[in-house]
Amino acid sequence: MSNKRYWQLDLLKGVGVLLMIGWHFSFDLVNLVRTTDYFGYWYWRIGPEVISGIFLFSSGIGTYLRSVRVKTNDSYFPVSFKFGWHVGARIFFVGILLSLITRFGTQDYIIFFGILHLIGFCILVSPLFVGLPKKLLFSLALILLIGGYIFESSVYYSEFKFWLQVIFFKRVMLDFYLPLPSLGYFLLGIAFAPDLLRYFSKDTKMINVKWMSFLGKHSLIVYLVHQPLLIGILYLFGFQIRGPG
Repeated sequence: MSNKRYWQLDLLKGVGVLLMIGWHFSFDLVNLVRTTDYFGYWYWRIGPEVISGIFLFSSGIGTYLRSVRVKTNDSYFPVSFKFGWHVGARIFFVGILLSLITRFGTQDYIIFFGILHLIGFCILVSPLFVGLPKKLLFSLALILLIGGYIFESSVYYSEFKFWLQVIFFKRVMLDFYLPLPSLGYFLLGIAFAPDLLRYFSKDTKMINVKWMSFLGKHSLIVYLVHQPLLIGILYLFGFQIRGPG
């Protein structure tokens, strides 16, 4: 089967990349430069959920697509298992490197279990889900999403996060995500991938979005370099970078 990329999938990830850059830039302005916060509670609450949801949903589609391309003997499990360990472990390892960099390279922040840890984890466990019936995947996703948001709204989650930040790390945690509910977005991607791929076209001439698809295609590299670049831009424009207040 052809290894050409689906531009729609790259476009979806490109949208997530643009939203991520915008959200992180506003975060830098408010928390590092300490400008006035005009964004409000819901911007800070919903923004990361939308962005992570886009990346996880597209990762679920990509994981299914990879499994279908190299499916053998009518069994998804061996193929998904190999793909999960190769790709998932690599992404998770990059997440660990970011944890170490923020732990020993900054005084106030740490990425403990960020979006790369989360995506790597989801791909690692994907062999358990790829090939399951769509209705079952959809049901599992809803259970994870609803149960996860109930947990995140509870006092137990607040106490757990407070303990991690204040007692254990003594730092502000950046990009902190739990597999519950986030795995639900990934499962939705796997569940709807067969239907979406029927309508996806590989003709990049159909729509002039190559630049955004380029961002999606190289989303991991953009993720790794965009924050240092944003901080560098703020420095160039004379802003003073501070720690958390």
